[in-house]
Amino acid sequence: MKNKDTNSAYLKRARSSLKGLVLFWSDECPLMEGYHKISETGVSHKNPTQKLICQDMWRRCQKFIVESDFTWHVSVNLVYTSTRDGLDKVDIGIFRKTCAIRGKNNGELDAAIEAFIIESRLNNNLVGDDLGQDHKSFGVFQRAEFTATIVGV
Repeated sequence: MKNKDTNSAYLKRARSSLKGLVLFWSDECPLMEGYHKISETGVSHKNPTQKLICQDMWRRCQKFIVESDFTWHVSVNLVYTSTRDGLDKVDIGIFRKTCAIRGKNNGELDAAIEAFIIESRLNNNLVGDDLGQDHKSFGVFQRAEFTATIVGV
């Protein structure tokens, strides 16, 4: 019985040490199943000491982190390059869900992010169709930048 309690305490401590972990990545084709050109990936934390711990935990147990239920604060930045002046236009979506970030328990989060991306891309294309490709609010889609932070365990 003691061993079971010890394992439970270790798991609880491990989960709580992940609070504040930040995952970030970019994806050039976020809606295409099976094809992902993911780049600029990383793991961070606002506390420098905890950052080292989180990076080590990420190397050791990525699958556990992404498939366990946590409360995630996810920010999605859709970056468009303007055809008019070459500057970036960014649409921002913010999501907060308690679920796994990957795996079988993330359907609600994935659906919300997918709806946001589709709406943003559709609105961008409508502006280009209605007002012309050189309108200040039209841009060519470049990438989606994701930031996911564990805010609750």
